[in-house]
Amino acid sequence: PLYAVLQDISAMYQVPIWPNRAALAEANISLDRPVTCQIGNLSLKSAMNLLLKDAHLTWVIRDEVLQVTTMADARGKLAARL
Repeated sequence: PLYAVLQDISAMYQVPIWPNRAALAEANISLDRPVTCQIGNLSLKSAMNLLLKDAHLTWVIRDEVLQVTTMADARGKLAARL
């Protein structure tokens, strides 16, 4: 499941990863969704991009953690900062 993979990546790269549960729920995306991704020796950026692409999700650095969220939520937060 997506949640387990995020936990594994968090431990592997020693970076706190937090799913934006509200945005995911609003988009009807479950953290139990099955995902498959072989990251090998990739950078964290590339690993996250590859993992989240098929789920139509993205990530942002917010509140000192890497947050997994929807594209709409990420765009909304970026626009609000301008």
